[in-house]
Amino acid sequence: MRSREKFTRYLLYTAVLVLLFAAMSCSTPGKASAGPAEGKPSGSTEPVYFGYGEGPGSIEAIQNAKKDAVQTAAADLLGRAAANGQKEELAYFFNSINDIEPYVIAGSQETVESRNDDGFYYHLGVRVNLEVLASKLKSSDILGGQIDGKEGNIYRLSDQDSPEKPVSAAEISTP
Repeated sequence: MRSREKFTRYLLYTAVLVLLFAAMSCSTPGKASAGPAEGKPSGSTEPVYFGYGEGPGSIEAIQNAKKDAVQTAAADLLGRAAANGQKEELAYFFNSINDIEPYVIAGSQETVESRNDDGFYYHLGVRVNLEVLASKLKSSDILGGQIDGKEGNIYRLSDQDSPEKPVSAAEISTP
């Protein structure tokens, strides 16, 4: 009789553990189901974008490369068709930006390539602050794609594929 009680108790504990694990697995989404809600874009709110820049000095070249990366992110946020339809507005918008830093996450710069031939050339990746970018585009009445004029949107884009292995700024020596 004693062994039968132990066996029954063992089955009871096993059943409770199985139910507990089943409940935990149902309430916690796995990687496959952790995607965005239907109709919402997937990706990051601070995606990595790559850009090219040239200038008479390294600072100008870096700023131009960052601006190029942010421009590409803007085109992806708006959708290529909407961006093409608003080329003049986007050109004016980006030409009027004196400081690109609010659009870029501080410390996120990855240098892919740099040269100093007849001026400086940089190819780099940065994390783009989509919330700031979308807000400024919306306030300039540049709408399309994810930027629909509604309040409270969370903007997401996927990271761009890296063209090649980035190198840190410490690894770069510019003459």
